[in-house]
Amino acid sequence: MQKLERFLPGFNHVLCGKPPKTAFTQYREKLLKLRQSTLSELSSIFEGLIPLDKLSPNARGAHSRTRVYSRSVSFFGFLHQVLSPGMPCREVVRKVQSFCSEKNLPMPDSDNAAYCRARGKLDDELLDTIHTHISEKVQQRVMQNQRWKDRDVKVIDGTGITLPDTVENQKEFPQPSRQLPGCGFPVMKVVACFCLASGALLKWVETELKRHESRIMVKFIEHFRPGDVVLPERMGCGSLGKLTCDYDATYCAYSN
Repeated sequence: MQKLERFLPGFNHVLCGKPPKTAFTQYREKLLKLRQSTLSELSSIFEGLIPLDKLSPNARGAHSRTRVYSRSVSFFGFLHQVLSPGMPCREVVRKVQSFCSEKNLPMPDSDNAAYCRARGKLDDELLDTIHTHISEKVQQRVMQNQRWKDRDVKVIDGTGITLPDTVENQKEFPQPSRQLPGCGFPVMKVVACFCLASGALLKWVETELKRHESRIMVKFIEHFRPGDVVLPERMGCGSLGKLTCDYDATYCAYSN
């Protein structure tokens, strides 16, 4: 049987108390709460981070008419899917139906085609604006004891994302060279810069898989300030040192 005593053996864990929850456990519980929330609750939770005025209807064009799947409803439905990987669109439709019932609004049918069209009209400029606003808000909450020796640490790392096998994707993001033609999928490389203390995503670059990360480092210079510690992978450290020559107080470390 698992022993839950923290200090003296033989004492019941009720007397000694349970061990404190780890940061990962607390994060997982918060994420579970978000996944179980309604669209109204999700809007209230992120009210202080997301600029809700940016989700108001347009003067003309897409998201300008009053519809069930407004820009705001489409955005928070999409956010629900991001927070719950694997959530199908029909589940978002059920969330919207619950929201409409709560607000005494016209009830949409169970077909997810309307939601998919509305989600596709969320333009990149809107999402980038919201991302920048959230990133700045999150970094403002970083406390002094979360920084490393009074310095901000910026982490740079990359990954590969498999894309749908279309002619356009194959042309812009070719599949790995070792893959036989017609047997693989396009792969997009994404290199991102994070704030280590807050976890905020500062900037990312999308490129083809064969492009080396060291050639992308210049894209992140605008996010480095004098005194920052930059933590790239081992292969990118040398090129980063050349790029930061004008930042006398910027340090560079690397990871394997």
